[in-house]
Amino acid sequence: MIKPNLIKGYKEWFSRWTPPIEENVFSYISYNINPKDLLILSNLFFPEYLIKDRILFIKDTYNNEIHEGLLKEKEYNFKEIQKAMNTIIIYDLFAGFSGDGNSEDIYLDVGKTIKFFWEVYFNHKYPDIKVVINLIDDENNYGPIIEIYQNFLF
Repeated sequence: MIKPNLIKGYKEWFSRWTPPIEENVFSYISYNINPKDLLILSNLFFPEYLIKDRILFIKDTYNNEIHEGLLKEKEYNFKEIQKAMNTIIIYDLFAGFSGDGNSEDIYLDVGKTIKFFWEVYFNHKYPDIKVVINLIDDENNYGPIIEIYQNFLF
């Protein structure tokens, strides 16, 4: 996992306190993270999903009209349909913070973190099938992206 003290502003936040407070992630969370935000983020790490036509979809990225169109366009290639619908663009998750000085590494680390949680979550939910979670970060994409698909149907 990512070390918080490597994130810009984390260590500086502690230096503002007089008297100093203990430098740990729990102190930082105590003063900076709203519990409602954490509950919302839990849906990112453990997403709701649905199964349609024996295909696994992330609920918040699913659209029935797009699904129906992709069935024809992708000629029932379920892997490609899942990849098209179960893709998360990390930059888009944080569109409101694009000018906050976050480095490319921060977005990549967020992608790595989501990938880790999804691998644990989906492998726990479906131990008998191969759920593939890819983190793609290359020059052809708009920042890091995560895609999820089944290697075979259940």
